[in-house]
Amino acid sequence: MKIEIKNRYTKEVIFSHECKNNTVKKTVLEAIRQNCNLRESDLSGSDLSRCDLSGSNLSRCNLRGSDLSESDLSESDLSWSNLRESDLSWSDLSWSDLAGAIYAGAIYAGAI
Repeated sequence: MKIEIKNRYTKEVIFSHECKNNTVKKTVLEAIRQNCNLRESDLSGSDLSRCDLSGSNLSRCNLRGSDLSESDLSESDLSWSNLRESDLSWSDLSWSDLAGAIYAGAIYAGAI
């Protein structure tokens, strides 16, 4: 199954990945493994729980309603991202850039 990650504003494909039993999580992890810049991507509603997203560029992303619980987001750029209603519980946000991020209604219990 082929999954595409698109720019939230232009709808242009930023990254695509195809494999058997593919998921958004697998596609995002493959994009990061390949050092893909996911800036401005639309990942709203995604299950990205327990992922190593450390050091990734997720600035200006739409992550609204996403499950980022128990994920490593340390040293990531989340500036100006939409994190509304996302689950960030028990995530590592140390040294992450959250400048301008919108996180109203986000769950962040136990996040560091």
